[in-house]
Amino acid sequence: MKSPLPSGLLALALTGTSLVAPGSLVAQQRPVTDISPGTSAYTEAKISPDGTNVAYRVGGSIAAVGIAGGSQITIASGASLGSFLWSNSSLNVFYVDSSNGQNRVISATRNGSSRTTIATVAGQTVELWDVDSGDGLLYGVRFDAGTSTFHLFELSVAGGALTDLVSTQNRMSEVRIDNSDAFLAFFEQGNQPFDPVSVKRAHADGTNVSDFVGAPVGTLAEGLAWADQGDTVVFAGMGPSGSLQILRVDRRNQQLEELTGGSTHRRCSLSADGRWIVCESIDGLGGNGPALLPIDGGGVVQLFMRTRYTYSSTPTAGGALNNVAFSALRPAQMPAEPQKLWKIELDGELKISPRAGLGVPVTFELPLAANEVGAMFLGLRTAPFTLNGIAFDFDLGAGFAILTIGVATNGALSLTVPIPPATALQGQRLDFQGLRVDGSGTSGEWTRTVGMTIF
Repeated sequence: MKSPLPSGLLALALTGTSLVAPGSLVAQQRPVTDISPGTSAYTEAKISPDGTNVAYRVGGSIAAVGIAGGSQITIASGASLGSFLWSNSSLNVFYVDSSNGQNRVISATRNGSSRTTIATVAGQTVELWDVDSGDGLLYGVRFDAGTSTFHLFELSVAGGALTDLVSTQNRMSEVRIDNSDAFLAFFEQGNQPFDPVSVKRAHADGTNVSDFVGAPVGTLAEGLAWADQGDTVVFAGMGPSGSLQILRVDRRNQQLEELTGGSTHRRCSLSADGRWIVCESIDGLGGNGPALLPIDGGGVVQLFMRTRYTYSSTPTAGGALNNVAFSALRPAQMPAEPQKLWKIELDGELKISPRAGLGVPVTFELPLAANEVGAMFLGLRTAPFTLNGIAFDFDLGAGFAILTIGVATNGALSLTVPIPPATALQGQRLDFQGLRVDGSGTSGEWTRTVGMTIF
């Protein structure tokens, strides 16, 4: 909520003549909300595609809670529950129950009222990874110990028919079907520790298996997701810079490129609307909170800084990109605290895209209401401070510059700026922040900080 804005403060802030912190440096970050339904340890949080519920593992159960918190809804219980995932409709959860020596793939309603066994799948282990757009076909990996073979399979939700699509003695994981339901992407890795990982592509029927890059991408890769229909994927791995970053590879040119730079970025997933990458980001201020990155690269939105987490799940975003959920410990702040379920509400984030290469035009978009005036600032992130009358932190220090001031066109203040073709800019990080003020000039708020690396 915006707070009262003293007379003249907007003019001071927008002229760029100075910004002076008035006294105490009180943190005013938008909050991370604990939505845990009790005091147990909650792990593997996964937000539903519609953003209304978070499924998770607790004790011997798979359960869910509403995005606003509340009572726990038990979806399934058992001593041998395996992997689970949401249906695209958000009405069901698919999971594996390996009790009694059998791998039963089950569909349960999200309120736990009904459970239906889809099929019993042969294998020593069975993992579910994805479901097609119509919730009709599940994709997973099973391991046949007798032949030491991994099988990437397709399983009909309605009829239980199973088809092995790709078989190999290498470990396969993170199987993803693209939005056209025409192509599969997956990781393939040897069975020994630190064996290299390859990123593979196949037609949805398992034919025409090929390598996105033509060579392994290192020994660690995670969070595979399609960035388009059949050609480009993103994931977290060791990039050309030698650190863990969000990477993109296009099979048509087999070029591996970093979408993030500087500090570590990992544990990535794709938002339900397919427009944003959600990830863990080392923020340089002692924290590693969740962050957002446009699917085509650009600026990393630091959703929550200065807190150190130990994650038990990859952050996920659901709904119309209005909430991010994850499960994690806070060992530095609360060493005795169990794993909790956390929610971060999104709030008109400043979007900068695409990937900022030399000579590339980059667009800045600040969502504004019809009665709001907005401004965008450029600087280098420093210790945050607050200003009387403007809600939340200002993170860019006194040496800032103003990019633009204006009102919304089609719901956002927009500015496109070409990156100068100067090699000295490569590897540089710049930070940006937006300001929203209502039309009367009586209330305002800062957006979250966005960091952009120039490649």
